[in-house]
Amino acid sequence: MSDREYELAEKMRIKRLCKENFGVDLRINTIVASDVEMTQDDSYTTIFNTNGAMYALCETNEPTTLRDIKSQIRLMGLDAEYYYPPAHDVNYFERYGKNAFLSVFPGREISTESDIDFYKTLAPYSPALVRIRKVNGRIRRFNKPGNMWQTTMDLSYSRIRVQ
Repeated sequence: MSDREYELAEKMRIKRLCKENFGVDLRINTIVASDVEMTQDDSYTTIFNTNGAMYALCETNEPTTLRDIKSQIRLMGLDAEYYYPPAHDVNYFERYGKNAFLSVFPGREISTESDIDFYKTLAPYSPALVRIRKVNGRIRRFNKPGNMWQTTMDLSYSRIRVQ
């Protein structure tokens, strides 16, 4: 398989995953970084551009939470703008947080949003789709044998929002 054929197959795979798992139909223009290793075994992120926006698709075979993904994105040198909920269910993280909070504190009322903020981050989240706001000069990957993060590519990106 040539590099071009591989990239085309990857674009189609990513497009299909985004549609099936998040209800988002993205046209992938460019794959910026493919198979960027994360800390969990068999966990990888693909970073791609579509229509002026940058996204990260995080995939793993192990149970992963929103909290794990937030940490991985930050350690990779990326600033997240939006975490797409599974099945395009906009209340997924909120609902999970409320249910988790109430299972820990039965009978207690949720008085503010901050009561459930921590519990939202415990929601299962794999695969994960993240719209990137900014890349802080480099994209890093986790070097498992060295047990450390290292630069995989130099890149600066900042999403400019036009209103």
